[in-house]
Amino acid sequence: MLSDHPSDWFTTHMLSFSPNFPEPYRHQPVGGFWSHSTVKIGHDVWIDSRVSIRGGVTIGDGAVIGAGAIVTKDVEPFTIMGGVPARVIRRRFPDALIERIQACPWWDWDLRAMALDWQHPEEAQTVLEAAIAEGRVSRWESGWRLLDFGTPEKAGQPAPLIFRPG
Repeated sequence: MLSDHPSDWFTTHMLSFSPNFPEPYRHQPVGGFWSHSTVKIGHDVWIDSRVSIRGGVTIGDGAVIGAGAIVTKDVEPFTIMGGVPARVIRRRFPDALIERIQACPWWDWDLRAMALDWQHPEEAQTVLEAAIAEGRVSRWESGWRLLDFGTPEKAGQPAPLIFRPG
């Protein structure tokens, strides 16, 4: 995470706002400057390697941040960003599909018994919406889950990944 420094103060050095220094500077901090603001990251976000994010930034649901990007501003949901500074490359999906996903996000539902075609987002969203309308899925119960290996359906098959209550 990128921090801020008070560029309009007499010094930008942390001794002017941080109490973490030894004498003779311990008595010097004047406060009034918070250098690390919370970064908010939505659901289903991919942040690639070596990305730097400025404090106070919100990264919306479904966003993708390309490798090495420096994010200095909020990232809209389902937006692909990259570069220095990060800029919009494109939206992941058409606006109509984004609105449908935001109204009925897949991460709110217990999908363990469903088979969604993840490679075709619009089709997957349609199947999810139908399953919800028909009462075939229930809301995901929040809490920790452990990813583990289950029992293969047939001998010789690889063990499937399953979630166990944490």
